[in-house]
Amino acid sequence: MPVENLIIDIGNTYAKLALFREDRLIEICRENVSIPKAFSKLTQGFEIKAAIVSSVIDLAPETESFIRSCPFPVHFLSADTPIPIKIGYGTPRTLGADRLAAAVAAKEMYPGKNLLIIDAGTAITYDFLSQDGTFTGGNITPGKQMRFESLHNQTARLPLVDENGDCPLTGYDTPSAIRGGVMRGIAYEMNGYIRDYKKIYPDLSVLLTGGDAPLFEQELESKYTAERHLVLKGLNRILYYNESI
Repeated sequence: MPVENLIIDIGNTYAKLALFREDRLIEICRENVSIPKAFSKLTQGFEIKAAIVSSVIDLAPETESFIRSCPFPVHFLSADTPIPIKIGYGTPRTLGADRLAAAVAAKEMYPGKNLLIIDAGTAITYDFLSQDGTFTGGNITPGKQMRFESLHNQTARLPLVDENGDCPLTGYDTPSAIRGGVMRGIAYEMNGYIRDYKKIYPDLSVLLTGGDAPLFEQELESKYTAERHLVLKGLNRILYYNESI
């Protein structure tokens, strides 16, 4: 029976469970159902060697109890977890586990490079990793859905729209004005961050990840690497790092 690493990445909207065989992602399950159900669905027929859990939310007691009862070593990623990068962030205990894992994977992909990591998820993060492997920090802005919902919920008459449809430079009705404003605004924001970082670090490498990343892949003006599973790969690398020490 194949022996695998189990990665559990719990985000604001979904939980992702993945199986890695060494550095190769072999199975993934993206669910908004309970962790036990997703666990049973994913791991049937596999032997799990070890697991790592990353969560940006507080785990429900029953979920944490289930994970801790697993018959293999389980690492819960926290500010105290040993990781293969240096942290230059002023408040490391408030640093999101997903941002940390993405930085670990980015360093593995591009050692010795100055890196800008753009993660387009529920929120959009712009994180910088210096060429000596130090996570120095970054910025956080509202993601696509948050922007659409905010315009609808914080006004009296603006409708709730989504990204499907025209995104014109000049909106020709209210839905297209909102859609163009949100989607173009995010693209302008991403390109602006890349331009500003490249003024300081001309050799900058850019990585784009996150569930909404495909919506903006054609909008970036600079060369970049799209890596959909950057966070999962980083968590797998952290798990290997902790199993080896």
